[in-house]
Amino acid sequence: MNNWIVIFSVLAGILTSGCTPLSAVSMIGSTISRTVEKEQQKKAQAPAHHRVAVTNVNLGVEYMRQGYYEKALDKLNRAVDADPDYALAYNALGVLYQLLNDPLTAETNFKKSLKIDKNNSPALNNYGQFLCKQDRYEEAEEYFLAAANNPLYSTPEIAYANAGSCAYLNGYTDVAVGYFEKSLSNNPAIPLALSQMAQIRFDAGEYAMADDFLDRYLMISRHTARSLWLGIRIQRQLGDLDKLASYSLLLRNKFPGTDEVKLFNDSEAYAARSKLKKSLVESGRGISEKNKLNKVVSVENTAVSSEASGLLVDAGLSFYPMLLEGSELLGID
Repeated sequence: MNNWIVIFSVLAGILTSGCTPLSAVSMIGSTISRTVEKEQQKKAQAPAHHRVAVTNVNLGVEYMRQGYYEKALDKLNRAVDADPDYALAYNALGVLYQLLNDPLTAETNFKKSLKIDKNNSPALNNYGQFLCKQDRYEEAEEYFLAAANNPLYSTPEIAYANAGSCAYLNGYTDVAVGYFEKSLSNNPAIPLALSQMAQIRFDAGEYAMADDFLDRYLMISRHTARSLWLGIRIQRQLGDLDKLASYSLLLRNKFPGTDEVKLFNDSEAYAARSKLKKSLVESGRGISEKNKLNKVVSVENTAVSSEASGLLVDAGLSFYPMLLEGSELLGID
């Protein structure tokens, strides 16, 4: 049971970052399926009722990954019926009910899982990310650290990354950085931690460091609308026109209609208006042109406010993947 590792990564975002519940479940599903396969091998001589429960959890997670939530629920309920003391079944049910936007039932199942096995780090981790999404930060941090500090937990970097995301979402940036550094010291290839650190360094005006973290993220994960929008803003500061053009083209072509594309288009219009304003000032136009400039300034302020709002959303979305890791879905350990 200690091999059961479920990362719910936010995505963030997340989570991370253009992530959808279905894409997130895909990552969860593959991770859970591998875990169940190990358990099937280890429990080959287990009682028949437990083998039935393991099989149904495996099927339930596969249905969850494909987006067939009703079928997933049926299989997971069968698992509980077959073995009411199977902690992993309740953990998976907690994940499923969270995806179904039923927080009360999700929490009930997470608690049942931990009542059966209080040291189950995947359940501790998943319950922590649930609590964070319910704006219960201090409780969430407690469960993340309980998972990370379990010497039997094989991937503490996941719990640390989730703790960092939760701290960041609640405005504790310095605390978040500490957790992300712990996550990356355990495993330097955690997409969530890398993408969040890129955002944090960008917000701090440390553009070269932000670019480095984003490059490391892209070595192990594919671009999302959020990562491209962040990359565009970084390159506008660093002046790498090739990267800027590449990111801009990818964002418009691969993610049309997203909030990030709207922010990008607004920022391009803002830049064009700024150029026009400068040109008018240098040409010394009359009163009528001055009135035009006042209108331009008003629109620019609106654009800036819109972009600032988008940055806040951007930072928040990177959680569901709170782990919605990698492909951006909550992960199940």
